[in-house]
Amino acid sequence: MKEALIKYNPIHIIKDQKFDIELLSRYNLYISFDFYAFTLCVVDTQDHRCVRLESYLFEDIVDIDDYIEQLDAFYDNHHFLKVQFWNKVIVSVKNNAFSLVPKSLFKESEALSFLQPNTPIDLNKDAVVSGSFSDIVTVFSLDKKIANWFTKSYLNSNFLLTHHSLIFLESIMHEFALEDEQSLYINVDITKLTIVLTSKSSLAYCNVLDFYSSEELIQLIQYVATELKLNLDTIETIIWLNSEADVTIVEQLKDYFGNLYLGTRPYSLNFGYNFDEIADYQFFDSLSIHCCA
Repeated sequence: MKEALIKYNPIHIIKDQKFDIELLSRYNLYISFDFYAFTLCVVDTQDHRCVRLESYLFEDIVDIDDYIEQLDAFYDNHHFLKVQFWNKVIVSVKNNAFSLVPKSLFKESEALSFLQPNTPIDLNKDAVVSGSFSDIVTVFSLDKKIANWFTKSYLNSNFLLTHHSLIFLESIMHEFALEDEQSLYINVDITKLTIVLTSKSSLAYCNVLDFYSSEELIQLIQYVATELKLNLDTIETIIWLNSEADVTIVEQLKDYFGNLYLGTRPYSLNFGYNFDEIADYQFFDSLSIHCCA
């Protein structure tokens, strides 16, 4: 492929000294993606050590076919993503086309009916997928071309396609005691804002919203907090960011939230010194896929 057609750029490539391409059969590969960002991490299942993390930006993508063309080019140029026989591959989709359903109420035959009130579905081009890890089922849709592309890429691996909201929820349930009356959890990606509100051990609210400026991001967080009638002075609020540049947003939010903290990495993972080049509050949404593996 001609270089002029390449529309992705590396942001972080972190390789642990223990990474060994000969050991892929004991590694889990975790991928999270949307039209703008692609992040992968590799975890050694023997010692739960993250041995690789890479993040990329995809720019000027005009449609699904253009995006798949870039995925083809990206995989062709990557030295291990096309390798088969991983221990497990989990791909997490970041989009707004999802619904959360209590497992006790969910029927696979009615998956489409749970999703349709939240998002328009065209079954000629959209795949409807459901998945769960505990007592919540996430039903989501994505373009069939993308779903088929990832599925075919890992036919010889233990493969799972899931949704970012379910990963984020499960990681919160896994990492936190949820003993407070209410707690707010916020994840900020390049254009995606994920907000989860828990009340003791129960889910009270979950949404994924688009934003395109820091001002819009802050307004969205304030709007959701107002709509949920939260006490901003006291509610414990934890925020994760995927860019160190976004930490200025936290300083602005502290004017509204009296109990705001930067999040940390998943406790279930171990890291070598190479990962010191990124902050502890970065890439939680990708690293925490391990909580669901």
